[in-house]
Amino acid sequence: MLNDSLTYVDQMKILWKQKSFQDRRKLAGEEYLSRFSKADRLYPVISIVFYYDLKKWDGATELYEMFGFGTGSEEERLMRRYIPNYHINLIDAGNIAMPGRFRTDLQQTFGMLKYREDKAKLRKYINQNREYFGNIDRETYQAFREFLHSEKVMKEQIGENGKEDHIDMCKALDDLYADGVEEGREKGLEEGLEKGQMLTVISQVQKKYLRGKAIEQTADELEEEYSLIARIYKVVSEEPDADRERIFEKLKENGI
Repeated sequence: MLNDSLTYVDQMKILWKQKSFQDRRKLAGEEYLSRFSKADRLYPVISIVFYYDLKKWDGATELYEMFGFGTGSEEERLMRRYIPNYHINLIDAGNIAMPGRFRTDLQQTFGMLKYREDKAKLRKYINQNREYFGNIDRETYQAFREFLHSEKVMKEQIGENGKEDHIDMCKALDDLYADGVEEGREKGLEEGLEKGQMLTVISQVQKKYLRGKAIEQTADELEEEYSLIARIYKVVSEEPDADRERIFEKLKENGI
């Protein structure tokens, strides 16, 4: 609302500057003071809120909603009569039900946003529309990487094609998908390594427990935290016949 108002004020200032000194002198007193003549006209201003977060828009879309109107009282009816409402033109881009209704680039944009939470479906959609996404301009590409929150991978793609006016979005998504697979593989290896190390510690602690060694002594010999050894001792004492996999799962259940 403020942005629209300031835009109209700017238009009025421009109209005033365009008038010559003689034209200004011809204006009536009220017109001169307001710096806007009866013959002057403004261009309508239409502001659009383009919202593309993953979460569906749940805020107000008009001024009346911010007042809490909706009781139907006499006081509210009177306020509605004298207080002008103000409605925003909202595009909840990630939740467009039928993107196929659009006949411009918005069709592919809204379609892409619909699948952005699922890499596999997104990749499939991009490839199904390869004719469009295989040759997009750099500005559109920049917008897409922002919408997908994939600045790192896509920025590298632009670096490789920095001298080209158009970019293959399909290749960029393939790189993004491959990056996700590699990231998952690295995470899996890391978790597997951590589990392997923990199983080794559990085996060593079990042996020392059976020998009757105290928690402090075991912690010192293995150079591990006292709290960790104490928790393993507790599980072993409760389930003496449990194997190390069982002990590991019990520790995970307790947040280790």
